[in-house]
Amino acid sequence: MNKLASLVCASILTLAVVSEDTTFAAGGIEVIVNNAAVQGTSAYLADGTTMVPLNVVQHIPGISVSWNNETKTVTVMSGSEVIRLTAGQKTASTGSGTVALSTPAILQKGHIMVPLRFIAEVSGAYVIWNPGSRTVYVSKADSRLKERLTSGNLTEARRAALQLPCVSMIRDLEPTPSSLEGQSFTYYFPEGEYSRFLIWSGDVVSYYEAANAPY
Repeated sequence: MNKLASLVCASILTLAVVSEDTTFAAGGIEVIVNNAAVQGTSAYLADGTTMVPLNVVQHIPGISVSWNNETKTVTVMSGSEVIRLTAGQKTASTGSGTVALSTPAILQKGHIMVPLRFIAEVSGAYVIWNPGSRTVYVSKADSRLKERLTSGNLTEARRAALQLPCVSMIRDLEPTPSSLEGQSFTYYFPEGEYSRFLIWSGDVVSYYEAANAPY
C-alpha cells in the first residue's frame, strides 16, 4: 500500500516549565484524523485493536462506506480499493485477496464497530497509537500536497511540509503548525531540506519529521 506523508513530533524540549492540564477519561480513546479530533467515537481497545463506529472511518479523506444490514457486511471504498468486512468474521476481502483480521467487525448496541488501523492503512493512511494519551492519530495527505512536496522547489516543499497532518508520541502535542495560525512562531529547516524542521513558539521548541516522505 502507498502511505502518504505525515508529520511525526518526535520530541518536545521545554525551555521553561510547561503545565499539563489535559485530562483523559479512564478507558477513553481519542481519535484524531488529519489534526482534527473526531467527536463521539465510542472507540475502545479489543485485543490491542482500536475499534470504532463506521462513521468514524468516513472522516478519513477519500473513503466512502456502506452497510448491508441483511448480510451484516461493511463495504469500504477508497479510490479503486474495495474492502469488505462481515460482522463476526475474522477475515476481510480486499482487491489483493482475503486478509486475516486480529479482531473482527462486531455489532454492539446496534452499531457496527470496525478495526480502525486495518481500514485506514489499506486506504493509504498513516496510523500511530500514543499509549500515553490513549490517542489514535490517522493522517492522510491529499495528492496535491504530495505533489508540492515532490515538486523540486525547496520553498514550495517546505510550505507543504508545514501543512502536513501531525501525529505524536507526546502526551500534549503543542504546538503544531496548524495550531499556530495567527500566533508568533519561528521555524527552522536544515539547509537544503524540507522533510524535518523545528518550530519555536514561546518557551517550547518542537521537532517534526515527515514520515513516509519521498526524500
